[in-house]
Amino acid sequence: MASYQATIRSGVYDQIVARKSTFAITDFTTEETYFPTARIEDISSKPEVKVCSIGMGVDRPRQLRDPTKKVLELGVMVHVQQRIDPADTATADSIIELVEDIMDACEDDDLVAGASYSWLRTEPLKDENDLIYSYEALTVNGVFQAVFILFYRYIHEE
Repeated sequence: MASYQATIRSGVYDQIVARKSTFAITDFTTEETYFPTARIEDISSKPEVKVCSIGMGVDRPRQLRDPTKKVLELGVMVHVQQRIDPADTATADSIIELVEDIMDACEDDDLVAGASYSWLRTEPLKDENDLIYSYEALTVNGVFQAVFILFYRYIHEE
């Protein structure tokens, strides 16, 4: 069996690929990776979606009342990047819509067939201006970049 982190990352990736035709933008590349960023010069003018595991937290809450079980909280980071003209608000709007579409698609408890991963929450990473995209990357490098983390719960029996 693959690790819990790799399993949920693959579930998120598969969900994005499966729902791609329903998104605001359908022409984008998707990649499962352990290295979610790209060099500025390598980012294309087509959206790139990178799916990456970020780690696992473990808890043994009292609610379970079963010492043979523990709760795993798994995070999956999703990066959406595209090279754009900073003044092109229409393209930025469509990328934000794509980010929202991906968030909505991944708020699903059935991402991994036969396993009990439960979606907990989605947290967008914000820049120093409290924006859900990187203002600096957009204005300095001409790259629209949005990052968010999907959190899932898995109850593991020892």
